[in-house]
Amino acid sequence: MGGLGTVHPTAHGLTAGIVATIPALRPRDMSQGSEAVVNVVISFAVDFSTPYLQYAPRADLGPKSGFIFSTIALLPCVFTYLCVPECKGKSLEEIDLLFSSDNPLRHFDLHQMTAGLDESEEEGIKDEAFSVKSK
Repeated sequence: MGGLGTVHPTAHGLTAGIVATIPALRPRDMSQGSEAVVNVVISFAVDFSTPYLQYAPRADLGPKSGFIFSTIALLPCVFTYLCVPECKGKSLEEIDLLFSSDNPLRHFDLHQMTAGLDESEEEGIKDEAFSVKSK
């Protein structure tokens, strides 16, 4: 059941951490809100259905109910493998730029970021500009 992200508060912290850093800046609020709603709904479904699955008047599965939850827990693993890009060593700005470009999610690690400095003559402020290059 830990794979559902619903059993322990640290599991919620992990999913909230991923949702807070991975999406682009615009949909980040919607992502965090939907993550919280999905977490509450799934927590309720697991908490409500567990007694009915385990005890005699209903399904009477006992410890076998773990097979149901482990099968359901595989879904987030498949989703994470297919849809969550590798962002190790990238800043939030780089991740945002990669999302705004036409790069497939599974190939974020194949693109390297090059940074150049733009100097504003009026204010003397240095601004970092990023671009995406394929390896």
